[in-house]
Amino acid sequence: MPWADEVVRRSENCTIRLIVSRDGGSRAARQSVIDAFHELGVDGEGMKRFRMVALNVPPTADLAEMQRLLDHGVTEEWWHMEARPRQGDPSSRRQARLRVARTTAGHQQARK
Repeated sequence: MPWADEVVRRSENCTIRLIVSRDGGSRAARQSVIDAFHELGVDGEGMKRFRMVALNVPPTADLAEMQRLLDHGVTEEWWHMEARPRQGDPSSRRQARLRVARTTAGHQQARK
């Protein structure tokens, strides 16, 4: 199995993972999520086993619109965002916003 020994060049892309809850994470539901983000210049792929969509966000994506759509999907309970648990903060929506804020800040630095 291949392993990476060092970072040759950092990518300006980031990955956001969503667990699709709409329609039980069906193939059609996963594809509709990918299609919605594709309109923002974001590619993605679905994984049936985990009802998951992985979004590849390039530095050219409209990050404000990404944040709006991500928040909307969480609010509507169409998906859950992958977020690391923060001690003392049980709110998954707040964790999702924090993760996106960190991602957004990284993209803004990459653009400078």
